[in-house]
Amino acid sequence: MSEQQFARAWGVMAWAILIHVLDEAYNNFLVVYNPAAMALTERYPWLPLPVFQFEYWLGGLLAAVFILMALTPVARRESMAILLAGQALALLAAVNGLVHIATTIAGRFPGGFEFARPLPGFWSSPILIAASVWLWRTAAVAKRSGPAV
Repeated sequence: MSEQQFARAWGVMAWAILIHVLDEAYNNFLVVYNPAAMALTERYPWLPLPVFQFEYWLGGLLAAVFILMALTPVARRESMAILLAGQALALLAAVNGLVHIATTIAGRFPGGFEFARPLPGFWSSPILIAASVWLWRTAAVAKRSGPAV
């Protein structure tokens, strides 16, 4: 694997997240998420799920994506911290994609909140999962080959 594979995988992950966010935004994710979050919080008070306004939700996610893109040069250095961050990001993104797919198949959120299928974000979930697998794998290989400190 070339030295720059991890940085490429990091950049692809950032683009995959952007595609996923745009998929969710275009397909009105919050129309499904907010009522489900309120119902789940009511049923499970120990589970503090936030409710979002569209502008803040989208703005926050876009800011996070641009920060990830801006960190691509840092990913080229392959420090242990960025490799671990890459694996954490890959894990979170893969779980997110899998939840979108599983929830779409089930047609409801846990707690019984039903929605029209597919769940917004479903179509981009395979891209998110594929980018996650690549990022995880390249981070693991870079860690074994002795990253910089």
